[in-house]
Amino acid sequence: MKSDPSQIRMILTAVLATLSLAASGALAEEQPSIPPAQLVRETVRNEINSNNDQAKFMFREHKITPKGSQTKLVVDGAAPGGERAPGAVHE
Repeated sequence: MKSDPSQIRMILTAVLATLSLAASGALAEEQPSIPPAQLVRETVRNEINSNNDQAKFMFREHKITPKGSQTKLVVDGAAPGGERAPGAVHE
């Protein structure tokens, strides 16, 4: 089955046009409505000023060094007696 040169040219043109549109869309990202530093400041201020005493969080901290690796489980929330245990670390 032989391919017609004009058909190959048409397919290549379609592929290039598609790639060009995709690339131009990726380059035309929207700018944030506020600067990133201001967004961080406002977020931190909102978290500090919140009255949510029931907030809890937990995350795992993993560190790798030439001597080995260490994983810590950091938990913040109410202790069983209702007392706060901020930043409790369980290794």
